[in-house]
Amino acid sequence: MLEIFRLILALALSIGVGYCVFISIFKSDAFALYFKLALSYLLGVGAIVFSMFLLGLAGIGFNFFSPLLLCLPFCIFALVRKRPKFKSSLDLSVLRSLNFWEISLVVLIALRLVYIFSQALLIPIYSWDAFATWAYRAKVFYFDGLMDFSKGANSYPHTSYPNLIPLLECWLYNAMGIFDDRLVKIIFPLFYTSFIVVFYFFLRRFSERIYGLLGVYLLSTMPFLTFHSTISYSDMPLMTYNILSIMALVLWIESKENPYLILGGIAAGLAAFTKLEGTAYMFILIALLFLYILKTKLFDKNKPSFSIMSFCAFLVPACVIGLPYTIYKKAMGIANERLPIDFSVESLKRIPDIIRHFNHSMFFVGNWNLIWFMLAVAILFNLKRLREQKIAFLLITLCAYLALYFSLFLLTKNYEFLSPGTLLNRSFLQFIPLSVLIIIATFFKPRPDPKKITR
Repeated sequence: MLEIFRLILALALSIGVGYCVFISIFKSDAFALYFKLALSYLLGVGAIVFSMFLLGLAGIGFNFFSPLLLCLPFCIFALVRKRPKFKSSLDLSVLRSLNFWEISLVVLIALRLVYIFSQALLIPIYSWDAFATWAYRAKVFYFDGLMDFSKGANSYPHTSYPNLIPLLECWLYNAMGIFDDRLVKIIFPLFYTSFIVVFYFFLRRFSERIYGLLGVYLLSTMPFLTFHSTISYSDMPLMTYNILSIMALVLWIESKENPYLILGGIAAGLAAFTKLEGTAYMFILIALLFLYILKTKLFDKNKPSFSIMSFCAFLVPACVIGLPYTIYKKAMGIANERLPIDFSVESLKRIPDIIRHFNHSMFFVGNWNLIWFMLAVAILFNLKRLREQKIAFLLITLCAYLALYFSLFLLTKNYEFLSPGTLLNRSFLQFIPLSVLIIIATFFKPRPDPKKITR
């Protein structure tokens, strides 16, 4: 029982650290409490894990308290600079205004959450990649008390992979005082819960409550996302930070409020620190933001006020968080895995096979329910709405991600892993919520007054 209490305390402290990051980014306090808690968890675990990484770079051993002590000066400064106000944050009157269909959706989503938490916490870590890639490294970090890459590429299995999940698991082992590969899995249902809360409030910015709940319900019906919320892979946390970054960029496009760019940059950096693909996503988003600013500067008659400083508001936090491990790997002589260029004229014969596997994984497996079909219908029947800024940005981002994987399978040795379908499905998982965002945004009329995220 004592380890459960310590685990809850550690998670509460991570939310507290994340809340300090939150109030440092946003001047306004007009966000619902649930949104602040969900976002604080995502930001807090990222801050703690990045602090552990910095300690590892300095050759300093870590325990439960060391990353918290590193975060403490920042938290004190944030709280002194802006004293938190919780007045009106918790508004339960909204529950009384739910209609029958909204209550039904809430119940279905809640049942899915109960299943995810129970499935995750009843079964210890059991899947191969979870052991070999993530949990093993976390166990070594915990028992060694430090992050040691002195043996280069032979230090750990898949040494080139980033360390957000292993370090987070290691910190919770330190918090509990024991190695427990069952309780530590709580981080994955919490990632899922935090994500659907943030996802809902993003949808509420642009649609009515019923459609926000419908979007969350559509997410919850995808078996592959549910499965990855109960095991210990890094794909679902990567999806969480990646989509959070995209949603923050869309909110900036609509509001031109730079705090959203800072949030997006932090999330993009944490995505890069979660898994190798996150670095590619980060650079794609940097490029899309640059092109959007350039296009607006050149062709917008209203002469927008944002400038290079807006671009840097995203670029700087993304690179500060996302690139240090990549630079460290280069310094230690650790190369990325399975990325050698393997292209010739003969490789063009792969194109039909790649298209066939994409088509099969999207439309003819049960991982995604009917999401890809619904996306195709939403696009075909709402072509005029694709010109709207937020929908166009979401669609371009989705196409860029699909093009990324098409190019990887065409140009590199990743083609060898196309046939089983596992790699492709896990890749789709990392950005599948984009499809739901586009579906809701195109099918349903926008809110008349989207000035703030509402309940």
